[in-house]
Amino acid sequence: MSARRWTGLLLGSLCLPGTLAAQASIFGVRGPGFPGRPYSAAAIGAGGSLGLFDPQSQLSPASLGPLETGAGSFTLLGDFRSVDTPAGSARTRDFRFPNVFITAPIRHQKYAFGVGATTYADRDFTLAVRDSVVLRDTVRTYTDTTRSRGGLSDLQLAFAIRTIPKTTVGLAVHLITGTDRLVARRAFDDTSYAAVLQSAELSTTAFGLAVGATRDISSKVTLSALIRKDFTARVNVDSARYGGATSLGADYGLPWTFAGAGLFRVTPLLQVATQAVYRTWAAANQGLVALGAPGASNSLELSVGGELTSRVRRTTQFPLRVGVRYGTLPFLIGEGPTSQPHEVAVSVGTGARFAKQRGGIDLSLERVWRSASGSDISERAWLLYTGFSIRP
Repeated sequence: MSARRWTGLLLGSLCLPGTLAAQASIFGVRGPGFPGRPYSAAAIGAGGSLGLFDPQSQLSPASLGPLETGAGSFTLLGDFRSVDTPAGSARTRDFRFPNVFITAPIRHQKYAFGVGATTYADRDFTLAVRDSVVLRDTVRTYTDTTRSRGGLSDLQLAFAIRTIPKTTVGLAVHLITGTDRLVARRAFDDTSYAAVLQSAELSTTAFGLAVGATRDISSKVTLSALIRKDFTARVNVDSARYGGATSLGADYGLPWTFAGAGLFRVTPLLQVATQAVYRTWAAANQGLVALGAPGASNSLELSVGGELTSRVRRTTQFPLRVGVRYGTLPFLIGEGPTSQPHEVAVSVGTGARFAKQRGGIDLSLERVWRSASGSDISERAWLLYTGFSIRP
């Protein structure tokens, strides 16, 4: 199988499965994978609506402004999923660490920096398809199995400045990198035919820049905005095997990200937030269509949520967080804009601090429904986020 064909398998139109295992999402088989969300467990509990304000999330560098002390945090995600396709149904589960972040203020809290890693796109799956072919005038049935392990990680170096009264401005530099190990196997039911096994390794590299700002309009209202540009991704096929970068691979565009949010302190015990994130994933459409995929479309995420605490002086002890989210997914299932998948999610969460506020844990549970119009493909998932944080 040619390297160009392998790139097509990675980025293009893979057949939808009869069975699945270790699957990130049925809607993440095409393109670079299922897009990650750079949020902490606390922000997820509020539907993601606190993402632009949360210093443990990596959506905006301006969110580092409120930092009073250094912290290290990481998030564990447990993903329990049910998938329905025309070829059958399956149950899958997955565990991963989608968010790791180290932050610290400097120069009397006027400046802050953060170093972290999040999941940019998750591409772990196993697909199995049954079919037949005529060999020597006889129909031979076989099973094709395609397995992918890997994805893209987003490595971030962020800075924030609070020298302007009531305003924080942040800048972040992103390195997007990852490796996909792809294995294809064809096994005939007639064991007199030998199984065919082929494998390839695809490495991807890209860069991005982000600028964010947060402004306190009043004691009760804070607004935040973000602009981010991710530049063209370069895919190399088996570059290590041939001793260096090769001309065999594919380029595809990565999106601009535009985000805005408002945080409203309704009472000393209740705050409500709303957020919108728009990504121009249509930049990848030309590259994906050239490889035979249905293509990509711009995505939109809308979320609203709130956090209710029981005590003004102990707002970090077991707050109640709830949220609702709606979003469209970038990689199309079929031809035409009506084939763009979408998702709806509701979430709830809480958290606590201990050891004199030096340790913390946050728990969030999210229920997600995903589907595509005009398609018999759908999935439902329980997503359990557990966030841990340590402060010196």
